[in-house]
Amino acid sequence: MRFLSLHVRRAFTLIELVIVMAMVAVVSLAIYGNFSSGVKIWKRVNTVSPQESVDIFFEKFDVELRNALKFTGIDFSGTQEFLEFPTLVNSAILSITPGKVAYKYDSGKRTLYKWQHDYSQIYMAQEEARREVLDNVRSLRFSYYFYDTQKKQYLWIEEWKTKQMPLAIRAELELIGPQGNLHYTKTIMIPVGD
Repeated sequence: MRFLSLHVRRAFTLIELVIVMAMVAVVSLAIYGNFSSGVKIWKRVNTVSPQESVDIFFEKFDVELRNALKFTGIDFSGTQEFLEFPTLVNSAILSITPGKVAYKYDSGKRTLYKWQHDYSQIYMAQEEARREVLDNVRSLRFSYYFYDTQKKQYLWIEEWKTKQMPLAIRAELELIGPQGNLHYTKTIMIPVGD
């Protein structure tokens, strides 16, 4: 009889196997749900919305125009797709110095570029590389506000040809968005405008 008791094996019952499989399924679903939610949150946080990019551009543009100044040797000039003006800029040598900022819209690449030169770069005729400010730009138009002394009224024009500063600048921007085109308009007063 001793031999019979040695050969008896203990095995899992069918009910135990079903319970373990159900527990593994529940734990797997919980892990998958948490992982999938984490991936969705990560994608949402790391996706830059067009609205956010435009807000950042307009905020920096506003600060640069409000810091605009009259500076001998740096003239204000502008067309519908190009704008250049003297303002205070950050410098590698000096912390803040007079300089020049330029914006140019490239309709072929649908991109708005920016150049920034501090006074030492202008004096030494150094070129600074352009920097991409906004992409997926369908259209951009700058217009300039001034007082016409002959007509005795305030007017908006498409091109600025004088060395004086305008009273304000309007930027009309259209972005290509995921659900359609997005339109933005910003008017910025220039404190030193003539």
